Amino acid sequence: MSYATRQAKGRLLCCKLSDAVAHVVPGGIGGWDRAWEIVDRPSAEFMVALSAWETSPSTDAAMGVSSAFDHVLSAWRVAAAEYATERSA
Repeated sequence: MSYATRQAKGRLLCCKLSDAVAHVVPGGIGGWDRAWEIVDRPSAEFMVALSAWETSPSTDAAMGVSSAFDHVLSAWRVAAAEYATERSA
């Protein structure tokens, strides 16, 4: 698989992650600064893992992307829960 093909697959994976996040967060959370603090590190780790896989694909790199994907989604779930708690207070 060529680098360009891996990049295209990476873009599709980013879209998939975006769609998954949209299903677990309430509207308006993007304007809440704390959400970005919660998801900052997992998001950066996802991008690093994805870049590593695009550059040097391997089973380990693919597993790293999958794990990072899950961590980003989990972080958004945490942010959504905290956002809901803060809004109900």
